[in-house]
Amino acid sequence: MNPKYSIIIPHKNIPHLLLRCLNSIPLHKEIQVIVVDDKSDSNIILQLQKMQKIYSSICFIYTREGYGAGYARNIGMDRATGKWLLFADADDFFDANFVSIIDKHFNDDDIIYFVSRSVDSNMLLPVKSRADISKCVLSNNIKK
Repeated sequence: MNPKYSIIIPHKNIPHLLLRCLNSIPLHKEIQVIVVDDKSDSNIILQLQKMQKIYSSICFIYTREGYGAGYARNIGMDRATGKWLLFADADDFFDANFVSIIDKHFNDDDIIYFVSRSVDSNMLLPVKSRADISKCVLSNNIKK
């Protein structure tokens, strides 16, 4: 049985923020998590490999190209099996109730946009300059 959701997370050289992101995602059979590392430094790769042992249900992919987050997202899409795709950056994290919010739209079609909150990574205080442009996208992954 395929998962409901595939969450694709490009990553490069910020394992502490990736860890926060992963900790905000419930480990559940209906959620596939794919981390695509975009040619991090070798010492960071070692940290990710340790993280991979802890999070054995998460798919970690390591690229050698370093072509950027868009390329990493495309690599993740090739592995995604969920009906819906969610894209997060490694420095993002999810609210505790995000699954109940997206579950309300599981039977919808096409692309769904959600307004998200933008906060400073260290202080977790709102960042006003980004508040109006920050969006979360839920995209249907049904292959036609």
